[in-house]
Amino acid sequence: MKLGQNTIKKTKLLFVLDDVLAPGRITNSIDRAGVDETLGLLAGLQEKGWVELFLIAGQQKAKAQAKIDAAGLGKYFSQGNIFFVNDAYLSSKAALDRERHMAQLKKDPGFVDDFFTQHVLTGLIGSGRVKPKECCLVGHDLWTDAFYTARFSKIDFVLVRSALSERAVRVQQEYRWVNIIDLNGADIKKVLLWTLRSTDPKIIESHIFNRLKKEFLQGTDFSGLVKKTLEKRALQDSNPGSVKK
Repeated sequence: MKLGQNTIKKTKLLFVLDDVLAPGRITNSIDRAGVDETLGLLAGLQEKGWVELFLIAGQQKAKAQAKIDAAGLGKYFSQGNIFFVNDAYLSSKAALDRERHMAQLKKDPGFVDDFFTQHVLTGLIGSGRVKPKECCLVGHDLWTDAFYTARFSKIDFVLVRSALSERAVRVQQEYRWVNIIDLNGADIKKVLLWTLRSTDPKIIESHIFNRLKKEFLQGTDFSGLVKKTLEKRALQDSNPGSVKK
């Protein structure tokens, strides 16, 4: 099937910056040719008004803008569609979560707030700017981009193979129940036409739950505790508020 205004199903593509379009914690090397091929194709469709591109950076502008400039990404995304962590977002957090964020930032000036992605997504959807069915998140992490998206913003998503990770740790195993792509023209067409299968949220939750069981269960039945821990971790930083650039 050819790309056309009437055939494209995912008209709103939202990209995570780190490890997808620019080096991050998982990879210090990005396939620039593949990224340029992907974004070049999408930029042409965007000029026709067929798609709209968004970029989500989990850092404040002072840190993230340097990455965007270095990668030459500014030409693909309008300023109003690039989102940075700001004071309004930090103020929307509960006091304990805000303190934890600042402590992480003090320890690591390059700290990336992964939940910021859900803050942006839920804000865009809540404001009516985008519709869930027309959206697809392009991320890389099984926990923050897959599990959190399935639980909170509830839109479709794909993970990039070159930086596939779980809780910021690189993983080599590819799971059949999640859509994993390469950043190139062929795979991004599959996303646009959505010839992929939507991931079952229950499978993701089961995977995360089983991982937590391995961490917490040492021959003792702590299943109730594990379930509470899963819920607690997933709900941390889960006060999205309204989106502000």
